[in-house]
Amino acid sequence: MLKRKKLIGIAAALALIIAMALTGCSGNKAASSDSKDGKTLIYGSQDYTAINPALFEHGEINLLLFAGLTTHDENNKVVPGLAEDWDYDADSYTYTFHLRDGLTFHDGEPLTSEDVKFTLESILDEKNASEIVSNYTDIKDIQCPDEKTVKIQLDKTNVAFPDYMTIGILPKHLLEGKDMTSDEFNQNPVGAGPYKLVNWDMGQSITMEKFDGYYAGAPKIDTVIFKIVPDTDAKAMQLASGDIDMAQITAKTTDDVEKTGNFNIYNMKTADYRAVAYNFAGSKFFKAHPELANILSYGIDRDAIIKSVLLGEGQSTYSPIQKNEFNKEDIEHFDYDPSKMEKLLEEMTKQMPYSFIAYVDADYAVRKDITGITPDTLLGHHGVGIFWNIADWDIES
Repeated sequence: MLKRKKLIGIAAALALIIAMALTGCSGNKAASSDSKDGKTLIYGSQDYTAINPALFEHGEINLLLFAGLTTHDENNKVVPGLAEDWDYDADSYTYTFHLRDGLTFHDGEPLTSEDVKFTLESILDEKNASEIVSNYTDIKDIQCPDEKTVKIQLDKTNVAFPDYMTIGILPKHLLEGKDMTSDEFNQNPVGAGPYKLVNWDMGQSITMEKFDGYYAGAPKIDTVIFKIVPDTDAKAMQLASGDIDMAQITAKTTDDVEKTGNFNIYNMKTADYRAVAYNFAGSKFFKAHPELANILSYGIDRDAIIKSVLLGEGQSTYSPIQKNEFNKEDIEHFDYDPSKMEKLLEEMTKQMPYSFIAYVDADYAVRKDITGITPDTLLGHHGVGIFWNIADWDIES
C-alpha cells in the first residue's frame, strides 16, 4: 500500500522553479579596504578547480576571461561580439561569421577563425567530455576561408545557434595537441575577454585585471577578485561585514544584508531552474517504467516550494525553456494533484514494492532546502537513482 507521510516540500521529477537570483552589491559605503578606491570589486564566488569554457559551464567567470563570436546586450538579446556580423544561408544551414579586425588573446597572440574552429572541434571531441556538447552536435562542417571568416554548416535548422556562439573562444596556439582535460591551461586560462587572470590562490581567491586590448574597450573596474565563499549564509555574512562587495544570495539571506544599509539588492530575473534528473540509464526500474517520472510530478507542490524556500521570489514552471521565446504554453502540464499521483502509483505498484532514496549536493543551499535533505541524510547513489526526500514518502507492499 502507499503510505503518505507529508506533502509539503516534495521535490521530484520536473519540480522546476524559475528563480530570481538576489544579488547584493555595495552602495555608497565602501565594503572593504581593498575596494575603497572604486577600482577593485570583490565578488563572493563558488569554488573552481578548472576554468575552460569548452569543457565546463561556469558562466560568471567564463564571461570575464573569455569572449565569444556573439554576446548578449542589456536586454539579453544576441548581438555581435568577436564577430562584427554574420550571415545565414537557409538552403545549406550555414552561418558565416566575420571577425573584427585586430583581435588578440590576453598573451598578445592574434585571435583568428582557426581558433574558433579549434574551440568547436574541442567541444565536439568525445574524449574531452564537454558539459555543453549537446548544443553543438548538429555542426556538420567548419571551414575557415581566411583568418577573419568562419563558415559553420549545420545538418538542420537551429535558430538558437547564434546564442550558442557566445561560447568563449580558446587559443589554439596554447592547446593544440594537448590533453585538454588535464592541461595546466585549465588553471591558467588565457582568453580574449574583458579581464585576464593574474593570480589564482586555489580555494581562496582568483584575481583578474582589466584587459586593455578587449574588443569592446577596457572595463571601468581595474581589478575583479573572486573570493571563494561557497556557502550562501557565509556570503551574506561577508557582505554585511564588508569583506566582499557583491554576491548572489538567496531570499532567506537577504534581510540581514539589506538591514546594514550599505548594499543595494537587485532582483536579477533569470531562467535558472531546479529539477530532479532521474537515472533512466542506470536504473532497470526506470527503463521498465518511464511513466513514473510523470506520475511523481503530480505530487509536487511547486507553489509551496517557492513560498517556503524562495520566499516567493520565483515562478512555478512546467518547462525548462519557459522563459525562452520558443516556449509553447500548450504543452502537457503536470500540475499539483496528489490524489491523482496516489491513484496512479497504486495502480502501478500493486506487484512492485520499492522505495526511494535521495541525495543532493550539500553545497547547493536552494537544492538542499527544496529536498529537505541534510548532510546527515546524504545516502549517495543508491536505490533507483532519483532525488527524493525519504522523510516524505515510503512505498511499501
